[in-house]
Amino acid sequence: MALVTVADVSAYLKIEFTAASAEEAQCQSFIDVVETFITDVVGMSFVVDDFTERLQADYDGIIRLPFTPVNAVTEVKTISG
Repeated sequence: MALVTVADVSAYLKIEFTAASAEEAQCQSFIDVVETFITDVVGMSFVVDDFTERLQADYDGIIRLPFTPVNAVTEVKTISG
């Protein structure tokens, strides 16, 4: 899931964890507990997934995405034919 990493916590708190230390393991454990709690509360998991979706614009040229949230769109193509 990786909503946050040990490196993110380390940077935010301005501390460094020794690699494979008990503190680093405890931090990862806290992250796992919080991520599980968030997933249970919102009822969905947070996974970054790459895929291609083919959608058709409406009469006004608006494309409505059938899923949210969208992290990034890397390409939009016009297909004639």
